Amino acid sequence: MTLQQLKDERVEQAKSKIYSELMLIIFYIVVASFCVKALYFHMDLKQCATEYIILILTPIYQAIRSRQMGVVLSTKSSRKALLPTAAIIILMVVLLWMSNKGVPSTARTISAVLSLAVFAVLFLVVQGIFIHLERKRAEKLEHQYDDED
Repeated sequence: MTLQQLKDERVEQAKSKIYSELMLIIFYIVVASFCVKALYFHMDLKQCATEYIILILTPIYQAIRSRQMGVVLSTKSSRKALLPTAAIIILMVVLLWMSNKGVPSTARTISAVLSLAVFAVLFLVVQGIFIHLERKRAEKLEHQYDDED
């Protein structure tokens, strides 16, 4: 392997990392946009169709593509990875609370907390299922690659 090939691999890895970070930034901007449109401006799904499609198709694409490539995305959740999710959840609570200005403060708070709780429970259940399935797939791939050696 020549020095030029090593440099090319490092450049390609750096490009790949930059593109993946850019994708995450764009994804979280879309999440924030969807939250603001749906929760604060009370836009219906037709008006948020682009964001909704991106939010649904991105994880599906990642799951399909990771299986095609024979890699496992994640089998654990780290605190650092949960920071953007926590920020979005906080944004949702604030927007839900602000969107019901005609309602008394206690009712607004209960409404915002209840909506957030439903979302958080669903999110955590889906995340738990995904992590469980990815662990099983990682074990299967590890056995498959061990058998080939």
